Formats: sequence, structure tokens, C-alpha cells
Amino acid sequence: MSERSEYEQLATALAHMARDLLSQHSVQDTLNRIAEYSVELIEGVDAAWACGAFNRHPPSTVTHDLVTMRR
Repeated sequence: MSERSEYEQLATALAHMARDLLSQHSVQDTLNRIAEYSVELIEGVDAAWACGAFNRHPPSTVTHDLVTMRR
């Protein structure tokens, strides 16, 4: 496979991911999909969750909800 076609495949995959993330109906749904993509696409990642910070300050209480796990 040529280097150019690898870049084209990457660009196509990223465009698909961006459209999918934009189509989510809520911030929580978007974060869930990001966690799912993390498990699917990053080698060695078995589980993912999300935590938000607002105005560059972490919340005083942080709750981690396991969103997705590799099976």
C-alpha cells in the first residue's frame, strides 16, 4: 500500500469520526463515543472514561463512569 493511500485512509476515517461525533445528541453522548473510539483505535487501551473540567478548573468532585470496555 502506498504512503499516499494510507494518508487518504486516515483522512477518510477521521472525517467519518468527526461526522459521527457531530451527530451526537448530547455532550454525554459525544463523550461516550470518544471513549468508544479510544478503546477501538488506540492499541493497548482496554477501558476509557471521560471527566470534564470547566473554565480550566477541575470539578471539586470528580465522578468517573466507565463508558466502554474492550471485550
